[in-house]
Amino acid sequence: KSKWQGKIVEWIFRWLCIALTLPALCSANPTGCPSGAPTMSMLRRIVLALAVVLAVAPFSDARRRGRRNPKTRPMHRSSPAFSATAAINADRLDVVAPVAYHRKTIQKHRRRMLEVGERVEVTVDEMNMYKRMLADDSASEPWLTWEDAEDQGSLQPLRTAFVTEFFDGSDDMLTAAETCVVAGQIVQQNKMDSANIAGSGSAQACQSDEVVSNLTQQVVNLRLDWVQQYLSDTFSVKRALNGITLQSSTQAGYPFDGNENGPVDDEGNLLCNTTLAGQCPPIEYPDADLVIVVTLHPLSQDKSGIAGYASCQQSDQYGRCTVGYFEWVPSTLSVSEFLYPDVAMLERATALHECMHVLGAVKNSQVFRDPDTGAGQPNSYKLLIQQESQFIPKQIALWITPGVVEMAREQFGCPNMTGVPLEDLPSGANGHWESRLMGSEVMSYGLTTGEYYVSMLTLQFFEDTYQYQINFTAGTQRIYEASGSDSELAADIFTSIFASSEDTGIVRENRTWPTGYQRWGRNAGCDFVMKYPSAETWGDRYFCSEPSTNMCTADNRMSGRCSLYQYGADYNAASTSWYTQSDTPSASWYAQVTGGSISTSLISNDQYPALPSDYQYLTTILDSTYGGFLSAMDYAPVVTGQVSCLDAEPSPGALKFAIDEVEWTGDDSDWVDFSSEIQEYGGQIYSDRSRCFRSSLLLYTESALVLTDTTVVQKAGLCYLANCYTENYLQIGVKTVLGGTKWFRCENESNIYVAGFIGAFECPDPTDFCAYEDITGVKYAENNETLEWVFWGVLLGVILICFLVFCCCRKARSVASRRIKELMNFELIFKTAKRAPREGKSPASYFLMGVSVIWVIIGVVSILVGIVSILADADTYLWENADALVFHFIGLGLVIIVLAVLGIMAAQADRQTLKAAFYLYINMFLLIGFVFLSVITLGIPSWLEIIVEIAWEQLYLYFPNEWQVYSAAQAWQLIWEWYQEQPYIVWIIVAWNAFSMIGGMICTFIMLTFRNVLGTMLFWMNCIILIAGVAFVVCCYVLIPILPTDWLVGLFLAGCFTVVAGGVGVFVCRREKVLIGWIAFTAVALVTMITMGAFLVEGVDENTARVANLSSEALADVVSRLSFVAGEWTETSLKQFLDSNVLAAAIAQLILALVIAATIGAGALVLKDVREINHEKEVAEAGHKQDYARKRGGRKKEWERAHSADTHNYNEQVKRKSKQNSDATDPSGIELKEVKSH
Repeated sequence: KSKWQGKIVEWIFRWLCIALTLPALCSANPTGCPSGAPTMSMLRRIVLALAVVLAVAPFSDARRRGRRNPKTRPMHRSSPAFSATAAINADRLDVVAPVAYHRKTIQKHRRRMLEVGERVEVTVDEMNMYKRMLADDSASEPWLTWEDAEDQGSLQPLRTAFVTEFFDGSDDMLTAAETCVVAGQIVQQNKMDSANIAGSGSAQACQSDEVVSNLTQQVVNLRLDWVQQYLSDTFSVKRALNGITLQSSTQAGYPFDGNENGPVDDEGNLLCNTTLAGQCPPIEYPDADLVIVVTLHPLSQDKSGIAGYASCQQSDQYGRCTVGYFEWVPSTLSVSEFLYPDVAMLERATALHECMHVLGAVKNSQVFRDPDTGAGQPNSYKLLIQQESQFIPKQIALWITPGVVEMAREQFGCPNMTGVPLEDLPSGANGHWESRLMGSEVMSYGLTTGEYYVSMLTLQFFEDTYQYQINFTAGTQRIYEASGSDSELAADIFTSIFASSEDTGIVRENRTWPTGYQRWGRNAGCDFVMKYPSAETWGDRYFCSEPSTNMCTADNRMSGRCSLYQYGADYNAASTSWYTQSDTPSASWYAQVTGGSISTSLISNDQYPALPSDYQYLTTILDSTYGGFLSAMDYAPVVTGQVSCLDAEPSPGALKFAIDEVEWTGDDSDWVDFSSEIQEYGGQIYSDRSRCFRSSLLLYTESALVLTDTTVVQKAGLCYLANCYTENYLQIGVKTVLGGTKWFRCENESNIYVAGFIGAFECPDPTDFCAYEDITGVKYAENNETLEWVFWGVLLGVILICFLVFCCCRKARSVASRRIKELMNFELIFKTAKRAPREGKSPASYFLMGVSVIWVIIGVVSILVGIVSILADADTYLWENADALVFHFIGLGLVIIVLAVLGIMAAQADRQTLKAAFYLYINMFLLIGFVFLSVITLGIPSWLEIIVEIAWEQLYLYFPNEWQVYSAAQAWQLIWEWYQEQPYIVWIIVAWNAFSMIGGMICTFIMLTFRNVLGTMLFWMNCIILIAGVAFVVCCYVLIPILPTDWLVGLFLAGCFTVVAGGVGVFVCRREKVLIGWIAFTAVALVTMITMGAFLVEGVDENTARVANLSSEALADVVSRLSFVAGEWTETSLKQFLDSNVLAAAIAQLILALVIAATIGAGALVLKDVREINHEKEVAEAGHKQDYARKRGGRKKEWERAHSADTHNYNEQVKRKSKQNSDATDPSGIELKEVKSH
């Protein structure tokens, strides 16, 4: 029976007992009784005496004797609304299931069972519970302790039902619910009193951004689905007995099914019975513990900057909210960017914020109960109104429930905290945490001072109500799962070569912060909590003093900017204030507890439009006019985050609308394109392990950005991998130009210069940084920067020396050219061969010269466009951010000019040269890519659409500003429309490129001759075989754990044969004997490759089964062999990879066999050509020998004749001399002897 029925029975019984005792009293005192009163016997006197005892004895009230259980657990609680909780009508209360209900249910079940003659079997647990309920008078008490609720199974996850029909129904339903269907529609604000903030007007016209489209409906439902799952995972409650039924006042004027006060048609009939029949939402929700009615009304005309608001409209008998309204302003939804992580996180946080308000956070309400009796907690248990601290004289409300205070003292590192301050901003006073101390927590107005998160303090607030049981692990997970990932980044090759870590892989003790642990003010001490912000009390982590400087947020998770404004000049501070003048505390803003609510009063800002004197924190650093952008933060100078380091796709230039909710005093100019600016810096990594650091690192390939923006080399908050190995050992991971990860150590606060980058990385203090981060205990191999700098220095030095030598020494160029020609199988002109006389330039050279000159002009124009783009008035000639393409314009122009000059030089030589060969093959590769892209663009546009979608996040930065907010689909649509309007431009470009490339290739082919083209083709095909063979051997290495030994031997032999064949083929250099040996060996490799490929194809099913049955040890072995490949492997993904790898290896073998066969054919042709050349050479040499012999024989005869004549003349001369001597008178004959000797 109800409470009042029980009282009536009680008092009837009391008066009956008194009436029965009246005769006994009269017999004792006859003078005071009516005449004729009967006398009584002794037995009757005894009976009536007992009746007297019953009449005067007090009835036991079990509700006042709650059973106390020392093991009762603390509970959770829910969150209040943006505005005060509405009064609760008593026509119906949603009753929590009491113990008596279960007892009656068991008794009723027993009676039914006995009535039908069934045997009743009672379990031990059921009987024990039944005995406890019958033996304890308090069993009829509706309030349940946590232990009782668990025993009875009534403690279950919170079931939330969202009523979405008022924004997700038909157009008629939306119109009846005063939701905008079309722009210009008139909606009645006075019909939304139960859910809307009171507006000054009763009607207003819908704007275009307030229209609820189909996409809006889908986005809101998507966010609400997440909130519903979050509440179920985080909150547990004692289930409602009969679910939830909306009270008549809660239904207001909305079209609920059965609402007699709902909207009507022109004839006065309820729309739910006519036009909206079958569409109206019900008023009963039997499977829900909480019902939230969601609306998307336009914002009242006299309101601005509000993203949403919520209120509790109905509660149960213990003050737990069971029905609430949540109004989400549709103009604040970024439906076109709903997939961007930052947009999703903001909208999820907004929805969760308002739903927690419905549950009761974070304000005074009747939801707080005694854990044993269920009695409401007094205001003194929850709130304390006093001066914030001895250093901050304003009067505020402090939240002082035991669990919250204990947790706050621990996480702020301040044992002197009396309580946690509540917000004193008028629009959300005493319904949120104080933003200055809580930062970006979801129930704070700190907004973009860091990443949105749900703190343990907020969940402890619910726990202290003793009406909610909280799963802290589920409740503090990231609001939006990190979309960035570093799993695709392998170790950098130079880290592997120049690693300097001695104890890599050693795991030490780790430390992990709970995900909801206080981020703003973590262990910052009492000065942070109890004093105004300053460089001394807050430190550089929280306090910034350099306007518009790119920095990091205090939680290390976002790249942001120091947002300072000059008040009184450019911006106005608030005209009314909620602070206390330090010199006049009696005139302060005050608050007091009255009837469970807090009343407030404001005072004027006597410094208006400047900052209040207490909030002038930068007087000694800048001047008194500077202050932070956020009034809720008491104008503290803080960094506002814009780009999350954990998300891979930051929304381009998106301004967080929620800033307007707390009197945003600036404009959008400082926020537009901020994310685009940050993305210009290379080396960044976005992942769940990434954190923000001050850096100016810029890849050398991006150095041209310095030409466009000198500020780009200034330090900004950039995102890199962070690893705290120990409490004072910090490692940083940077993405290299090759896509790997390079780790280095920050030993102290200093600058680090990383090889491959310009600029510097600013290391924070490792101990201070790691105090806020988890300690992993894992150390990564660090790159030795000194060795790498030396390596690059030597390499660049060698290249420079070679360049100077070849430029200055013609002989060196000639020798190098001849060696390269030999390597590429050029037909070399022998010394004995004579070149055919040239009769002027060939037509091919003239054509190639003309095409190359035109390309030089195009390259020069591209460079000029790049130069123009960095001029001050570039916007006059180009689009707004064309300067982002300066590197591309200039680089493209230089590449075009170099290639064109190569063509001019080949045309000038007009014969077989290396210039012509390189020009031929460069054009061949470009033509293949160009044909492929042209086919996709013109023939299969859907493929190009996919490419645009994949690459849009990197491409949108180079488009005009109005394109920055477009999605990939929108951008592709505009590109396609432009093509359809002006297709001739595309066709002209395609035709010119095809004409010039094909024509250039034909001309160089003529110059090189067929022999040289064939020889060089053999060289490149062998290069391909060599690379493919190495890849095949690596693939076989990975497959070792899953293939039989005989298969592995065969595969390795095939791979090794291919590597040797490719390597030898590269260096055959037209040697006949080497070519013959290479062809024979490559044929063996071909047969081996075909054989093993066929075996692999045939055994695919067998290998699939083998992979499926691999043990964990074998999989671990495979993972160790895949260390050169980045990735996070699961057992399923690894098995899929291996399975597909076996099949891919089989297919690759057969394809590679075709390439080898084609290469053998090319080698055979080259061998034939070499033999012909060698034969020609032999013939030429034989002829030369004959000529030489002839010449040598003729010369010998002439010499003999000449020698004979000389001898004859000499002899004649000797004779004459002898005759002369014989006529002499000297008897000794000495003169004659001398003549003969001579």
